[in-house]
Amino acid sequence: PALVSILLLAVSLPARADFTIAKGGSTRCVIVQQPGATLAESNAVHELAETLGKITGATFQIQEAGDAKMPKQAIVVGQGAAARKLFPEVALEKLGSEELVMRVKGGRLLLAGGRPRGTVYAVYRFLEEQGGVRWWAPWATDIPHRPSLRVSELNVRSRPAFEYREPFWWAGFDAQWKAHNGANGENHPIPEALGGCIKYKGFAHTFYPLVPPDKYFAPHPEWYSLINGKRTHENAQLCLSNPELRDFVVLRVKEWLRESPEDKIISVTQNDCAGACECPNCKAIDDAEGSPSGSMVAFVNYIAEKIEPEFPDVAVDTFAYQ
Repeated sequence: PALVSILLLAVSLPARADFTIAKGGSTRCVIVQQPGATLAESNAVHELAETLGKITGATFQIQEAGDAKMPKQAIVVGQGAAARKLFPEVALEKLGSEELVMRVKGGRLLLAGGRPRGTVYAVYRFLEEQGGVRWWAPWATDIPHRPSLRVSELNVRSRPAFEYREPFWWAGFDAQWKAHNGANGENHPIPEALGGCIKYKGFAHTFYPLVPPDKYFAPHPEWYSLINGKRTHENAQLCLSNPELRDFVVLRVKEWLRESPEDKIISVTQNDCAGACECPNCKAIDDAEGSPSGSMVAFVNYIAEKIEPEFPDVAVDTFAYQ
């Protein structure tokens, strides 16, 4: 048989940045909350302690960052002087409103993010990815039993890919389920105690709320769809090429946003029916573009351009519809 020579090399590897949360059902760290934490962040801290207790069987203490010397083994939650001192490379003050950081360094674990929801998301994502928790539905949660829990080499910084996230599903209407799973839509709002949600003005089918036909059809029938040679507001839309109507809707959209300055998206969306305008101007745009989306998109872009100087951070929403 052939002889095989084996050369063994001793290689010095860098120490792993492990962080032990619990061992054998006993805690190995303290949870540290930052001074000035929001209600949502404070609630997330307490849920972190409670859920880690359910996973490991250990009892986790919560300590304010300013109460005493920082423990050598700590889960540091949220932004604050202590977090900035321990993790200066993260630049916590520059994190976006939903951006999160999960990082192990020097015997500490940082779970933090921007406001209002970044730190909340950091806690929930940590419990999901490192603790194995699954919030399937409001009535169905998996919490594994792991008496020993350790995190290795954790260095994550991320933010959601989509600005607005709204699963349109019965279970997805539950505020706590939405917060756990990173949904932030206003349909069935999320209270501030759970991080709040993006404020959305109108939400859907806003043509007639913006231009009520019972008030405006009689004096301005030309603002409504021309169908089979007749102006109508029944099972119809608006005359999207009419310049007076366009400027009127600009004024109405500005009124809505001034009433609700916290709103960051406004719905300029067609009625829940067919009935696109067939007037020569609307038809010319639609024929050139290949569908009634031609006049719709031109209309919405006009609204967006006109409100931008006063509302530069507001998105104008419409439907990819029919």
